[in-house]
Parts: sequence; structure tokens; C-alpha cells
Amino acid sequence: MLSDSTLNPLTKPRIEFIDLVRCFAFFCVLWHHSLSNLNDANLAATSDHYFVLDPFYKFFLTFHMPIFFMISGFFFVSSLNLSFKEVLRKRFTTLIIPYIVWVIILAFANWGMTLLGWKMAADRPFSVLGQLEAFLVPDPKVDFWFFRELFVTDIIVFIFCKIFKKLPIAFIGSMLFVMLFDWFGIVTKTQRFMLPIFWTGILLKAYYPFFTKHLNKFLISFGILFAACYYFYQWDYAIYFSQYPAIINLQQSFVEGKIVFDFTSIGVSGWRFLAGVTGSLFFFALFQRFWKKNAVTSSLSHCGQLTVGMYGLQAILLQRTMGNLLDFSGINIWVYRLIITPCSAVFTLFVCVLMIRLIQNNKPLTFMLCGSSVVVDRSNRQDSVQVVDVQGAA
Repeated sequence: MLSDSTLNPLTKPRIEFIDLVRCFAFFCVLWHHSLSNLNDANLAATSDHYFVLDPFYKFFLTFHMPIFFMISGFFFVSSLNLSFKEVLRKRFTTLIIPYIVWVIILAFANWGMTLLGWKMAADRPFSVLGQLEAFLVPDPKVDFWFFRELFVTDIIVFIFCKIFKKLPIAFIGSMLFVMLFDWFGIVTKTQRFMLPIFWTGILLKAYYPFFTKHLNKFLISFGILFAACYYFYQWDYAIYFSQYPAIINLQQSFVEGKIVFDFTSIGVSGWRFLAGVTGSLFFFALFQRFWKKNAVTSSLSHCGQLTVGMYGLQAILLQRTMGNLLDFSGINIWVYRLIITPCSAVFTLFVCVLMIRLIQNNKPLTFMLCGSSVVVDRSNRQDSVQVVDVQGAA
């Protein structure tokens, strides 16, 4: 049912509309970050972030990161043909190495910002201990959490699929693993949110012919559900702001000698999951339904292949440099929402693509910053870049 040799980018063409979805999702990330970084009036010294009340900001919160996890789950099945050692090496290369390198680069950038007297992202003053804690302690508020959490999700699901062989049992086992226990901090609240969405991608791939056959019905249904979820969605439902502890508190259970349950934010977490899934499936169906191959969509699809490196670049270019040099506090709020911030996102996307294309001329840099092996063919008039082994990554 899940044989996936067709998804190997070395043997078959990439599914371009999915790369276009990635590009769209990354653009939403940039717009989201622009809303929160280019208006100093949004930030108070007490860390009371007014931008979280912005309806556009709330809109992006619902789906812009879940959709990356869902797409990664969609391509996960190809990993089941590999050994654990091969999967570990593959995911460490495509996710953890760029994560480590970008964290180091960002630490130096934060240090430089401190010397310049610039404001820090999320109001976190620079310190060596703080940078080390941000690297080691899982928290979706810190930069690049996505790489680390996707790596953990992929490994957890792979192990359960190999142990139990059948997807339904592997699904139940991995869900119980992350939902019931925190395993002394190894499994985080982000895993409890994103792992079910990763599984949504796996199930989407399993029933993809059925999904495609009834595409219009799914598009309308998920569109209505997502609109309803967004309408009732509150800013503090986001994983950044609400707790989502394991149902069984292991540490307290050991201390008290009995099972201690914790149902904090169960309702909120369920609504957050529903919003993330319906939004992700809606935009997936939308792009599949209206995808047309042309020069523009092909170029944007190529951008969708570069999101690992671009995610690192935008943290420095947009969230730190532009966030300190630009301030649109006095501008009309609708001009800010509909003109300034989307233009900032477009500019950042354009600059990131140009910088990644320069990086791709150097294979070691590409390996460290983008998590991929890149071959630049200059034998013809136009450069053709083959990105190897990143179809299922960020």
C-alpha cells in the first residue's frame, strides 16, 4: 500500500506542486516573522507581545509549521526501505548538521547584536549559558526548533514502524509513547502536537489515490473546517504559549509512588491540532487542484526545495537585521499588514534564494548550511541544480 519508490528524487521527477506548497508555507513564515519584528510598538519591555493579537499573525500560527510536518510525513514511507543506521545518518545530515551550524552562526550574530546595542529576538539577552540552553533544551520559542523536532519525530515513527510492521499499530504505539509520558524531558510538548500531524501526512500518502479522486470535496470540506477552526482560535492556543504536558507525570509519579495524571490544555491542544491539520490539508488540496506548470510556478517550486538553508538565513536577515534597522510603528495598521509585511516577506525570500544559489557553488557550505549534496552543472547556458535527498526534509 505504501511502496514509495516513485518518490525518490534521484529516479523520478519531484512532485512540483508539493514544492510549491513548501514555498508558500515558507512565505507564510516570513510574513509571520515580519508582523512580529518590524513594529517596535508591538513589543513592550515586559515581553507582552501585542502582535499575537493580530488576526493575520493568528492565521499563520494555525498552519504554517504543521504543514511542513505533514509534507515530511507524506514522504516518510520511503525511509522504511532503509536501515535504522541509514535513516539516522540521512536525517542527521539533512536536519541536525544544519541545525548545529546555524545555531553557532546565530550565537555569534546574537553576540554582535549585543555589542551594537540592538534588541534581541523574543527579548532574550545574550549570554553563553543562554545560547547553550537554547540549543540543548527543547522549546518551540527558540530558533530552529523545527529541525530538531522533525528529526526526533522521524526517528520515533521509524522505530515504531520497524518494531510493529503494520502502520495502525505503529501509529497507536508512537502516539501513546509521546502522549502518555515525557520520558524525563526527551519528548516535548512540540512532539505531542506535531507527531500526530506527521502521521496525517503518512495517512494522506496511504490514501492519496482516494484523496485525489475526491479532491474537490476534500478541498471544500477542509476549507470550511479550517475557517471554523480559525474563527474560534485564540492566540494563546499556539504551542509557543500554552502548556501541553504528558498525560502521566513520570517524575511526580515516582516521587508520590502512584500514577499522577495531568490533563492540562487537553481541549486547547485538540483544537490546535484540528486547526493545524485542516489548514494543512486545505492548502495541500488547494495547490494540487489549481497547480499549473509554467515558468513562475516552476521557479517558486524550486524555492520550495531550499527551505532548510533559507530558514537559517531569514533568522539573521529578517528577524535580527531588518527587525532592528526597520520600524513601522507609526504606519497605518492595515498598510502594515497588507503592504509592508508581505513586501518584507517577498524581499526576504528573494534575497535568501540568491544567497542560497551562491552557497550552492560550494559543496561543503551547502552540506553544512542546507543539509544536502548539490551538483551545479555549468555545462550549458543555465545553471541546473540537483538537490539530493531533501524531498522529505524541511
